[in-house]
Amino acid sequence: MSWCTIESDPGVFTELVETLGVQDVEFRELVTLEPSDFASMGTVHGVVFLFKWREEDYTAEAIAASGVFDYSEDIFFARQTVNNACATQAIINGLLNVDTVKDVGETLREFRSFASALPAVSDDRQRRCCVQRRLGAGA
Repeated sequence: MSWCTIESDPGVFTELVETLGVQDVEFRELVTLEPSDFASMGTVHGVVFLFKWREEDYTAEAIAASGVFDYSEDIFFARQTVNNACATQAIINGLLNVDTVKDVGETLREFRSFASALPAVSDDRQRRCCVQRRLGAGA
């Protein structure tokens, strides 16, 4: 299964979240990670890093070697199970984990409520099917 690829562009990301009902969030492009760049932007809710996915970075050995993970119940994390959804996943995971966004909108509030009720570890096919039905994307 593949996701509809969206342009990695701040304007496209902003339009996406506005369509979902998110209020007062704008995406901007950064060319450096200098503190002065962040300071000039005002409130920064998160940073989306875009880079090519490499399967060898996600072997069991690579994941185990990458550090300690926080499996806190307070963190919302929707695992990517389809190709080409990295930016969408980063945006949704980011928006649903910050308290600086005033309003994520009804669609994302309902999605978080629904998805949070699913087991933290489950069969990816089952979860994907349930989420697709919930969002009206078909089975």
